[in-house]
Amino acid sequence: MERMISDLLDFTRARLGKGIPIERQPANLRHICLRVVEEFEIAHPGRKVTLSGAVDCSGEWDPERLAQALGNLVGNALAYSQVDSPVEITVAGSPRAAVLEVKNYGSPIPAELLPRLFDPFLRGKNTTSNVRSGLGLGLFIVQQIVEGHGGKIDVRSNEKETVFTVMLPRVAPTLEPAPGVHLTT
Repeated sequence: MERMISDLLDFTRARLGKGIPIERQPANLRHICLRVVEEFEIAHPGRKVTLSGAVDCSGEWDPERLAQALGNLVGNALAYSQVDSPVEITVAGSPRAAVLEVKNYGSPIPAELLPRLFDPFLRGKNTTSNVRSGLGLGLFIVQQIVEGHGGKIDVRSNEKETVFTVMLPRVAPTLEPAPGVHLTT
């Protein structure tokens, strides 16, 4: 119930144009991922969630919000894949950005759903279970958190795998004035 209320509050903030609040601080993306993996190992002891990739992937991010976004992605990956298949998280980086991938081996996302996948209140059909939980806000909130960090999210899905890819700039993007606008301090 607490998570649903939190999701509704985040949805309302995003829709009112204020966006989901992001509180940047020095953080290591791999450490955030480790924490989320440990939480899912406890909550889903029969499922395999793996983490690989860069050991030091630091930047200026909101660790709580990124953990929330990753938790939504991993939760969906577990819900929409077979119980005997792993969910794989990979962290990589370049000097300017970090890349996070969450991969599962469930049924593909229908092609007609892909363009609207991040719309609020949209829920796909779970082929591994008839249970429908949540409000359909998880991916919308993930997108808002990623965009709040100046990043981008993409998804690709086929018969073999579904992969969500998140690109996050390591530092907050600087706002440059429009041509002809002069900033004064």
